[in-house]
Amino acid sequence: MREVALRLGLSPRRVKQLKKAYRERGEAAVMHGNSDRPPANRTAEGLAELITALKKSEPYKDTNFAHFRELLAEREGVSISYSALCRILKSAGLESKRGRRNEGRSFKRRARRKAEGELLQADASSYDWFGTGARCALHGFIDDTTGKITGLYFCLNECLMGYLEALRRTLLDYGIPL
Repeated sequence: MREVALRLGLSPRRVKQLKKAYRERGEAAVMHGNSDRPPANRTAEGLAELITALKKSEPYKDTNFAHFRELLAEREGVSISYSALCRILKSAGLESKRGRRNEGRSFKRRARRKAEGELLQADASSYDWFGTGARCALHGFIDDTTGKITGLYFCLNECLMGYLEALRRTLLDYGIPL
């Protein structure tokens, strides 16, 4: 038993179980219980052809796979996983349309500065901050190293006065930056 278990890479207990099952049921005992059964998650008959034909048709030919999957569920009532859809369409020789936003460009993240006060970043954001329907601009300075906000100032619009006032508050509270 031990030698058989070693050669098969099984435990002696499992070999004992298989031996008993072989005596009772014959060769069928050694086969996996799910053999000769269709998988529960298989794609329905004809669905692959339908999906491929729809993807090649006019309203869907310019969509990427993710958008096409959403449209299938919404318009055609076909629910399928993204990976199954990709497998079907790629096996039919179709490729997903790619976005053009970041093609050919790659941006490296800039390393933060080493010392506090070495670099201050300034920006302003125009928004209805008080919920009155009137927009105003929030001007701000932030330290690059610590992420600490050093000065804020509200103004009617983004302007030099707003930045200078936020800078004045930074200078009073934190001193002159490097």
